[in-house]
Amino acid sequence: GASFTPLSCWVMPIIMFVRYYMDADDDERPDVGILEWIVMAAEMALGLVLMVLGTKSSIQTILSNWAKYGYPFECHCQGLWSTCTCSPHHIGMEQCGSPALELPFANATIVNTTLARLLSPM
Repeated sequence: GASFTPLSCWVMPIIMFVRYYMDADDDERPDVGILEWIVMAAEMALGLVLMVLGTKSSIQTILSNWAKYGYPFECHCQGLWSTCTCSPHHIGMEQCGSPALELPFANATIVNTTLARLLSPM
């Protein structure tokens, strides 16, 4: 988020406006005061600072919690209950027995029953 949000919400619109302003004929060019140019420059600077510091902060958070998050592309499926491999102790996964057994659609009945109860009128 910090890498691209300021770029798409502040930096690119300002760059596009400045480009339009420079390319427009004198009769089509909007009247922009010095205060507006200062505000646009401040927004541009803020956007660039947020991109750099926000990305740096995200990277530091990932690195400091590396043991918690694990390696990229590692199985992070704990807490998901669609497979016995990931969540054999989750409520509704009593049929798993062994964590090594994988039954990808074993709880379809449980999920459908629960959804039917939630969606039915009382």
